[in-house]
Amino acid sequence: MLIFNGYISYEYVEGFSNSIKEKNDKLSDIAQFNTYLSQLKDAETGQRGYVITGNKSYLEPYEQGVKYVNSLNSQAFLEKYENQLELTEEIQELKKLAHMKIEKLNSVINTYNNLGFETSQKEILNNDGKNVMDRIRLVIDRISGVKQNDIKKDDEKSIQHLKKIVSMIFVINLVYLILISICLTFFTEI
Repeated sequence: MLIFNGYISYEYVEGFSNSIKEKNDKLSDIAQFNTYLSQLKDAETGQRGYVITGNKSYLEPYEQGVKYVNSLNSQAFLEKYENQLELTEEIQELKKLAHMKIEKLNSVINTYNNLGFETSQKEILNNDGKNVMDRIRLVIDRISGVKQNDIKKDDEKSIQHLKKIVSMIFVINLVYLILISICLTFFTEI
């Protein structure tokens, strides 16, 4: 009985540890998608700062954001989830939209450099870039929602697993107490 109790406890701790690791991985994924969005926003902010001021130092967040989005790490991260059936469409759309956003940002910078502030301002004011960014936000929100639902499902499974383990431990200890009572009754009669 003691060995079985130990085994059940070990199984519970092992399952609980794995559940925590999986939850942390999913939370980390959500954070990475939010970082991806943040880098695109930084790129947009840098581009607009440059167009407004003409100061090239404002391009630093733009360049860092573009570098991050185009990095091998970002591409590998997205490809990891592109192969998951529930996220394939969202990841493909996110990649397409991010590419469009970077092209649009670059186009405005080129317009500013070649044609000046007023022409680049008109290009910004047509809201193409804003519309793409709004779509990117929606896609990342959908991806985060899928991940949060996965976490919720995993939490529900963990609770069911815990209930099952607690029930098994209760039954085992009850049987153990019954056996001890029988043994004590038997030995007191002898």
